[in-house]
Amino acid sequence: MNGKFLLRKSSLAIVCFFLFSSLAYAKPLDKAHLSNEITYTLKEVGLYSKDMHNLLMGTAAAETDFGQCPTMNRGPDLGVFQIEKSTHDDIWENWLSAKPVLTKKLKSVMWPAVPKVVQLKFNMRYQIAMAAIHYDRAHYVTKCLDRKKFTSKSDYIWWLAYVHKRYYNSFKGKSTTLRYYQKYHEYII
Repeated sequence: MNGKFLLRKSSLAIVCFFLFSSLAYAKPLDKAHLSNEITYTLKEVGLYSKDMHNLLMGTAAAETDFGQCPTMNRGPDLGVFQIEKSTHDDIWENWLSAKPVLTKKLKSVMWPAVPKVVQLKFNMRYQIAMAAIHYDRAHYVTKCLDRKKFTSKSDYIWWLAYVHKRYYNSFKGKSTTLRYYQKYHEYII
């Protein structure tokens, strides 16, 4: 009986995967909804801070214009945060394997019996958690973001842009600190 139930759930996941795999959002995600999802997910996995929240909001804006990028889910980068499958797999193999408590918390936002790569495309909470974990791997990133040390909001956003480019997008990526800064202003402020 239990095996049949899992088979049905897996079949449903496969149908959903093929049904939605080529779709990108027709319009940007609602800012308030995304903000609430980020807050909830970060608290659920134990990585919440206002700075991590702001960093992820800016990442969604810079990477996919809040989910309306026409190439979203068609290349190596997946989901609203454009996480590469190789980065995703590396996080699981080399980071989460040594962090059982974080892994358990991450699993609380995952859909049962759905492959991780499908969740990386369509499960917003999983995408949020994986993006936060990706940033968190650079240990001091979350610790060095202290808004009090910035003399202006503009300086703070430039710092978020630097962290995004340095630790998330990398020097090989197409995004720039200027794009992050501009998209932060366009979508968040």
